[in-house]
Amino acid sequence: ASLYSERIYLRPIEPDIEPITFEALQKFAQGFEVFLTQNGVGEGDSCAVISHNSTLLVLQFLASLATGRTFVPINPNSSVNEINFILEDSKPKALIYSGSLEEKVDSIHDWCRLVEISSDAQFIERIFDLGQSTSKLSASPTSDSIGELVYTSGTTGRPKGVQLTHRNLVTDVFGLGQIFDFDESDVFLTVAPLFHNSGQILTTLAPLLCGGSTTAIRSDMGFINFWHYVDQFKPTWTLVMPAHVALMLERAEPPAHKGLKGILCGGAPLPKDTQLAFEEKFSAPLYPNYGLTESTSVATCVRPDDHARLSGTAGKPLAINEVKIFHKEAEVPTGVVGEVRIRGNNVCPGYLNLPKLTAEKIRQGWLHTGDLGYFDDNGALQLIDRVDNMIIVGGE
Repeated sequence: ASLYSERIYLRPIEPDIEPITFEALQKFAQGFEVFLTQNGVGEGDSCAVISHNSTLLVLQFLASLATGRTFVPINPNSSVNEINFILEDSKPKALIYSGSLEEKVDSIHDWCRLVEISSDAQFIERIFDLGQSTSKLSASPTSDSIGELVYTSGTTGRPKGVQLTHRNLVTDVFGLGQIFDFDESDVFLTVAPLFHNSGQILTTLAPLLCGGSTTAIRSDMGFINFWHYVDQFKPTWTLVMPAHVALMLERAEPPAHKGLKGILCGGAPLPKDTQLAFEEKFSAPLYPNYGLTESTSVATCVRPDDHARLSGTAGKPLAINEVKIFHKEAEVPTGVVGEVRIRGNNVCPGYLNLPKLTAEKIRQGWLHTGDLGYFDDNGALQLIDRVDNMIIVGGE
């Protein structure tokens, strides 16, 4: 707010919400702190939110971090049983939900205070009004404060609450900034889910820290009408999944807007032929990357200046983390397949209420990913398979 003041940070897709400046974002955070306190959510407490991507969800995410609360985003497509488990496990003091999800929320157990939002625009105005009553935030989260709990289930068992600290979040976005050199002229488009860090790191936190602007669109609509929104908001950066790249190749016509500097693509390996065909058709460079929720999103990424950018790899490690290949406890040489392990300030401290799993997955600072791969002669990561395979649906 002090750096960028009246520059616009959020450009809403919703017609009844005005653009949000960096200064207004600060005022919203101040009002949201008052609102949370009034609803029994103090500094260090958890607050759960169930919502599709929206301008308000971006504001809630950032304001939760700023006020020292732990943000617990819940996939609005989750079953009632999954929601109940997450609420029981995370024990939030309040659950904020969109009125469109009232029927689903009515079916869950009475775990905590429920706050329904019937109108995003009216709620935002209410929070701004509350922000007028205070001149600054009273919270002071530290680097090691838990900023959010992101629940990830993999392929089996109950969802696992990955604890991400403020240091984790800031570290990963700076790692991407070192590669792509984001600045105030950059415009970001969020179509990946904001209930997961795929929608948070690149397209929400990067513009916050570089003074750029961003727009959040519901994931289902965002992927179906991707190029329409590209033409409307004229982004320079966004993030998609390989399945969406393949879908766009089949259905979409090239956009009029030619200003995309790049599209990050993660969540699964991107076939080289698909990348080549996409870039030829749409004249927009794809940057495959690799990471996990536990590594706060991106751990390796293809660079713009890499001569092997179109080689079908997941790129080289970000400078903020180490990525190495091990067989059992021994590091293996270039070209040899083994388990991918990650170490750095982007690696989470562990899983909520799961000390045994934490001790198993994070040892001596190394995150044991369960993914198999090798480094090629160019120092880029080639992924082979996952120990825990998964199916990606709608970017989830």
